[in-house]
Amino acid sequence: MPDELEYLLTLGFPAGDIDAMERIVLEHDSLVFPTSDAAELQSIAHLRYAAMFENFDVRVLLDNNIYTRVVAAARGENTTDLSDGPNHRSAIAALMSFFQMANIDIEPGIALFEKAYSAPHQEVIDQFNLFQIADEVQTSHWTDLALGRTSHLRGLTSASQRAASRGTIEPSRFEHKVQPFLSAYFSILKLIEMQRMNGTGVDVLIDFMIWMKDEAIFDGMTLLLAMYHFGPKKTGSRIKRSGAERYEKVVKGAKNAAWDSTYIRRWTKVSQESDGDSLWLLCTNDYELREIARSWVNDEDQALEKVAAITFGQKEGAKLLENYNTIWSEIRSDGSQREQMKQVYWNSLEARISAAEANLQQTF
Repeated sequence: MPDELEYLLTLGFPAGDIDAMERIVLEHDSLVFPTSDAAELQSIAHLRYAAMFENFDVRVLLDNNIYTRVVAAARGENTTDLSDGPNHRSAIAALMSFFQMANIDIEPGIALFEKAYSAPHQEVIDQFNLFQIADEVQTSHWTDLALGRTSHLRGLTSASQRAASRGTIEPSRFEHKVQPFLSAYFSILKLIEMQRMNGTGVDVLIDFMIWMKDEAIFDGMTLLLAMYHFGPKKTGSRIKRSGAERYEKVVKGAKNAAWDSTYIRRWTKVSQESDGDSLWLLCTNDYELREIARSWVNDEDQALEKVAAITFGQKEGAKLLENYNTIWSEIRSDGSQREQMKQVYWNSLEARISAAEANLQQTF
């Protein structure tokens, strides 16, 4: 049996290109691994070898930002015409090359639903078809784009022919409601309303936790986003546009934050459910989203404790955690009554969202 690098070279990937793709992906830092010891997992040779000879399955969940740029490349857009610049597009191309060299399967499902919430379904399907073409483009073409040997993605005609056999998706798929998104969106609407009415700070966040316990699903991920957003020591707002003057912009920011939460939930769920023969990665350009995901996947309680101290300081952070533990204990003691409340909640969630949107709009 060949060693890892020998095997990869037999597939026709030049050693210099392999090194370059690993370097660009490492520098771009858009991949999140469900382990703190990810050095070996960033080796193309190791991942490809494990997939071929050890039946090791690796998948990556793309966020909407990455997915959109892959689709743009499949349209044949010139890298020099992009507002985010050729260096960013080079990183996207390097990621696609990395995935193909390492035999990593790409999962864009959440990105599709995110787009379907704001765009005509046929447009979403057309973009998915372009993505499938991108996934069929030869690795060497992605590598050339990543290294600046070309200014646009080549090989699209032959890739389109190969992609034709993969089939597409039906509009009816988007009739399914993404409950984690809807639940997060409902809570974030209330969070922004409370901010607009009462400002920020630990007491407002404690009131928000009590509201979640009584009126929604008590959710540590949404609480973590709220800590980043409300904490006086934060470096930036996790819920973008929440301070905008127009209601429409604030709602757009709330939806973006809810989708961020949905990506982390999905990735955490599949990562924790994976057995020893599979691995899930998360791919996103969003620095804060990567940091939240890295802390959340390994230890949720530890993540809350760490972020509380960072964003509120030791004293206020301890106060927040004390209240969190008290509320969480109350929830766990409710038992069957809590399950009945959940059923009512899910059945009435869309109506609750409509009411929350109306309440938020009244604050403008």
